[in-house]
Amino acid sequence: MPPDLKVGRFYGEDHDKNQKTLERLRLHIQSKGLRSGDLESIINHCKRDSNTLENLLPVASELTNEHFKSWSRIVHFVNNIAKSTISVEQDVMDIIQNIKRFDNASYKKGLYVGAKSV
Repeated sequence: MPPDLKVGRFYGEDHDKNQKTLERLRLHIQSKGLRSGDLESIINHCKRDSNTLENLLPVASELTNEHFKSWSRIVHFVNNIAKSTISVEQDVMDIIQNIKRFDNASYKKGLYVGAKSV
């Protein structure tokens, strides 16, 4: 991947930058696809970490409804990839979209490092 598609830190102060970078990454995958080595790496990663991500669903449910919905979708698409049942590239793009959604929910609620107390 080109260096400009690397997502930075998920701190609130980087929210806008991360949202734009995630969208550029999603569009890059949509237009250029993923290399076979990247696909294999993603599949292996999802197989290895799908249970861990699923175990975090109760934590996401304690945040907000938007957090829970986006995390549920992330888990769904990770499980699809782990089972190799659907298009990996489309699932990766859907995961990126839901990461953006989760990050937006955190930003709007001030649930991030450095957030000001209301």
